[in-house]
Amino acid sequence: MPNANVIFLPWARQGAAANIPATDTLTANQSSRVALPVQFQLNNQPVNMPVRLFGPGEVTGLDTHQIVRTDPRNGTVDFEPNYFAAIEFDRPDFPWLFTPTKADAEGRLRPWLCLMVVKKQPGVTLRTDRILSQSVLEIIAPARPGDELPDLSESWAWTHTQLSCQANATPAELTDILKKRPELSVSRLLCPRRLQPSTEYLACVVPTFELGRKAGLNLPIMPADEAKLDPAWLAGAQAPANVKLPVYYHWEFRTGVEGDFESLVALLASRPVPPEVGKRPMDITHPGFPLPPQIPNGATLGLEGALQPLNSTPTDWPVNQRQAFQGELKKIINAPAQIATDPNSTPLLAPPIYGRWHAARNQVGIDGTVPTWLDDLNLDPRHRVTAGIGTQVIQEQQEQLMASAWEQLGEIERANQRLRQAQLSVAVNGSLHVRVFSRLSQDALLQVIAPAQARLAWPDATAPTVKMTLQQRIRVTAVPAQAVSSPLRRLARPRGVISRRIVTQGGVRTGALISKLNIQIIAKTLPNPTGLATFNQVSESIVNLSPNIRYENATDSAVSTMRGRPLFHILSEGDPMPNVTVRIAGPDSADATNFRKAAIAHLAKVNPAKIGFIFARRLALPATDVQTAVLRRLNPALTIKARTRAFIPNVDNQPSQVDPLEPILAVPEFPQPMYEALRDLSQDFLLPGLAFIPPNTVTLLKTNARFIEAFLVGLNTEMARELLWRDFPTDQRGTYFRQFWDTRGSGTQQPDIGFIHGWGNKTLGSNVISGGVDNQLVLLIRGELLRRYPTAVIYAAKAVMNNGRREPGTEERYPVFRGTLQPDVTFIGFNLPRAEAIGNPGWFFVIQEQPTEPRFGFDVGTDFGVVSHVSVKAAPPAVVVIPANARWGKNSAHMAFITRQQPVRIAIHATKMV
Repeated sequence: MPNANVIFLPWARQGAAANIPATDTLTANQSSRVALPVQFQLNNQPVNMPVRLFGPGEVTGLDTHQIVRTDPRNGTVDFEPNYFAAIEFDRPDFPWLFTPTKADAEGRLRPWLCLMVVKKQPGVTLRTDRILSQSVLEIIAPARPGDELPDLSESWAWTHTQLSCQANATPAELTDILKKRPELSVSRLLCPRRLQPSTEYLACVVPTFELGRKAGLNLPIMPADEAKLDPAWLAGAQAPANVKLPVYYHWEFRTGVEGDFESLVALLASRPVPPEVGKRPMDITHPGFPLPPQIPNGATLGLEGALQPLNSTPTDWPVNQRQAFQGELKKIINAPAQIATDPNSTPLLAPPIYGRWHAARNQVGIDGTVPTWLDDLNLDPRHRVTAGIGTQVIQEQQEQLMASAWEQLGEIERANQRLRQAQLSVAVNGSLHVRVFSRLSQDALLQVIAPAQARLAWPDATAPTVKMTLQQRIRVTAVPAQAVSSPLRRLARPRGVISRRIVTQGGVRTGALISKLNIQIIAKTLPNPTGLATFNQVSESIVNLSPNIRYENATDSAVSTMRGRPLFHILSEGDPMPNVTVRIAGPDSADATNFRKAAIAHLAKVNPAKIGFIFARRLALPATDVQTAVLRRLNPALTIKARTRAFIPNVDNQPSQVDPLEPILAVPEFPQPMYEALRDLSQDFLLPGLAFIPPNTVTLLKTNARFIEAFLVGLNTEMARELLWRDFPTDQRGTYFRQFWDTRGSGTQQPDIGFIHGWGNKTLGSNVISGGVDNQLVLLIRGELLRRYPTAVIYAAKAVMNNGRREPGTEERYPVFRGTLQPDVTFIGFNLPRAEAIGNPGWFFVIQEQPTEPRFGFDVGTDFGVVSHVSVKAAPPAVVVIPANARWGKNSAHMAFITRQQPVRIAIHATKMV
């Protein structure tokens, strides 16, 4: 049956159970055995094999994860006696999963389990049996099972499936939801018991068939038992004197007095706030210090709360009285800072200046300064009292708050250990950088840092956005890349093996190799090449070459005619060099002759005729600039900081510290709504005069930004003192508490105030993030409605004109915070300016029963006679309205449609509450 955006089905079947052939006759004369024919191929031969489905006799318990919701919830103490108890399951076919029949032509199908509600009384016992897997319910005298048990012959009428979909959904769409959209379907058991007000009940899910009862109690099941579907009990005159049932699931609740959502909403009345609400008189004539004569005896100011009436304004304080009072107060709280300038003075203890560390001021009300929030807060006794309340909250909760602060410090402590290690590394490596690296020659520095040349990068002066590595810079210059390679570094290092041998033979140690190779080459094409370029051609083409350097042509004829080398010998590695000091003329030695032949043959191979040669342009490496850039990039103060930043991203986010590697000053955060702590101290701090608001009242209030800011500053100031006392690594400028209202239900966790150290010269009351006092209206509801229906939907709807009448439109705004006060007050905050709310057309405030949790029953006062359970066999009372497309007792979908209580909505225009 369609109803709004849900559709009720009388049953649902999935899988193999959808093929059960036997129709439910709603009697016991049916077999519990179900065998379905299954055909499969075995060695290419068809095989027919009946498969037996599980029935109610195989069930000994259920998976509680299948349970989605119970109505009422466990432990409820004020359930409406005119409603039915219900339980929902995740699977849409769960109630009929083990029923061995299919629905009849009317769509009636008995479930294998049902919901029963039993009055808690002598004779009703729910106990746990160690042998069984679930609890056992016993009903014996003086309790009467006939009054407590529902009629199982009507169990089909109180079990249905619900689908969330469009009201005009087609059967194909419904089937698709059952198969592919499990989140849009539930199955539900109802208990049609007529409940009594102020009575305790026990709700139990139990089997409906005798086979299920025996299986749950571990009783023997005989073949004769499986041949019929006897009910687990009989009703009416045939009801047993006592009964014992296995309980798959149970919960307890208590009914309240009569009254459902509709009746409780009808009791609400929109009223303006009484004049006694919003302020408490505060005597200022006994502040603890002498008062000037301008303050008359008995002078009072109005102490406001966090909520106040829409038309409320601060108590007028005559200028002469205010200046005289604040002048004396200022002398006291400024005295410690004034005498601190005298080195011979004794430290003085005075009342605190709330927010002094955040504002970076140790005095208030100094002549010539612009009044700020700091002056407003500390020189007005109303705000000082509010900040003092915040101090009291911290003092009462200091142990819990400090435990939370230390827990948050865990990661920061590890980060601080790394920062301390980084500081040590900077000190050690900085010394090495100054004493060693900065003193290396250009050649030595390039050799030492060669392993890191691919990781040293810096931008060019001509292209600041482009970075090049040292390796890339060497490749485009005259210095060969092999000059800083590992093999050449090992061969040419000044104190290596080769250099030591050269020194042993009277030579000079190798050194400045890179400088010797770093000679600029100018690009030039040789004219009319007739072969490989000769050394003469190359030397003549190179400019800026030292005049004493000259290379001879290395041709085959030059090699052949070169003078003899009688002393030329080839030695093995490690052999000593001969000590020859006189040049001897003569023919080649044997080694020289062989080397000359090899050289001529080599030149013939590499010097064929008519091969041209073009020089490439190779600029010299700017060694000085490179040395400067490399030393800067290797500075430990930069490199270690960069590495630390990779692990601790906020290493630079400490403006109060000169050294970014100083340990981080932690700022613990406490996101809990602090209005609750204020409420627990006294509800008068939130709304003075609450007792003057009559029951069943709906009215409008506004938030008091001055009060909220003063309270939070007091919290943060005292928390900073506590952290300092406990040696917590923090300064005293942190804003630890920013959340006053409870915004968790709004979907966004926006804090109520910004960081206090950023308030600057603003006045008190202008620092709330939400936009100020005029931008937050508060709907206050006092009555039984929201205490019994805490999930009711409340929102604001902009009014539209319809035939000269205002009605709620489609533009909606939702609450930004919510809270409660004892015993029956709920307040809901909206970001909605007062002028807009009460304007033309203005805004409605809507209170609506939760539509996503359907409830079932009958209106208050519906009389079914003396029966304990509603029966579909009897005609309904005349007051029960049957929809045109529904029929009483047809099937469970029709009964769900008839008994479902439509969500009630009430809309109240803002002008009715001003």
